[in-house]
Amino acid sequence: MVPVLLSLQIKIISTMAKRTFSQTQLGFIAILWVILAGYVLMNAEINGITIISLIMSAIIVFVPIYKNLRK
Repeated sequence: MVPVLLSLQIKIISTMAKRTFSQTQLGFIAILWVILAGYVLMNAEINGITIISLIMSAIIVFVPIYKNLRK
């Protein structure tokens, strides 16, 4: 049972990695990140952890967008 689930998991992950997003989807993801980052900056205490979290989330959001647009 475990090997079947593992092979199913690997198959799902490999198909998810090949998916490309449309320009509209990428723009929507970027706009949502900007709104969320603005909300955090307006309502949270700004310290080192907040800045590092925003930078890391920007990397997580915008690096795949850049790679997708570069193709």
